[in-house]
Amino acid sequence: MMTGRGWLDANPARGKEKVEVALRKWGRFNITDDPTNADLVLLVIEGNHLKLGILGQLYDNLLVFPGGSLPDQNSAPLWQGEAKEGFKVLPATKVTEKFQKYVEDLEKKGNH
Repeated sequence: MMTGRGWLDANPARGKEKVEVALRKWGRFNITDDPTNADLVLLVIEGNHLKLGILGQLYDNLLVFPGGSLPDQNSAPLWQGEAKEGFKVLPATKVTEKFQKYVEDLEKKGNH
């Protein structure tokens, strides 16, 4: 949906790109487009929240599923998070940073 807000319009391709850029910067995972070769499958959803029929904040949801196949409606995510637009960082980058913190916290606890 286009709102005329430019970079704050929902753009799923941009959301995917920002998640991939953040993951590459982190360096913890290799990226593949083939879910059968993946340890994890990430689903990025970018949209705008509606408030009283008026477009509100841009948001991104990131859902992480076990790899090996594409998730379906019965698949339960291993992790999920949401981030909303900010002044300096798009929500796709922010939600990927939340996922990174979650993984790093698990590693610190010895649950890798």
